[in-house]
Amino acid sequence: EIAMMMVGRGVQGVGNAQSLRERAFDAARGGNPSLAADLFNDYLQQESSAATCDFAVLNCMGAMSAQLGRFEEAVSSFQKALAASAPEANLPAVRESRTNTFFNLGNACTALLRHREALAAFTQVTQLRPDDAEAFINMGNALATLGDMSK
Repeated sequence: EIAMMMVGRGVQGVGNAQSLRERAFDAARGGNPSLAADLFNDYLQQESSAATCDFAVLNCMGAMSAQLGRFEEAVSSFQKALAASAPEANLPAVRESRTNTFFNLGNACTALLRHREALAAFTQVTQLRPDDAEAFINMGNALATLGDMSK
């Protein structure tokens, strides 16, 4: 009987992890970053492999953390998301998602006064999306803060 309960829990756990992921995205879309962040964290605890390879979850976690003012967590999540995605993928959707993640990373680094890291992130954005005026402005602001007006 105990063995059956354990087997049942294991099967439920697998479905539960996917359910947590879906509920987290629903909370994010519904404008509830606190609930979304909690659900994403619960999901990643159950699906430890996703903590290094699920771009969508890591990216959204970064966005939720930034909305909550938890910029260290946001930077960490954005960096993990970028590491999980394939930079050589030439698919427009992948490229655009990575570009947006670099932009968000730059903003989170700026909030932490980590201007060199912000500059690096915004530089990536301008290379991937050369018509992004806001990224160029943010890059210029980072350069000005660092005292480098030569670029």
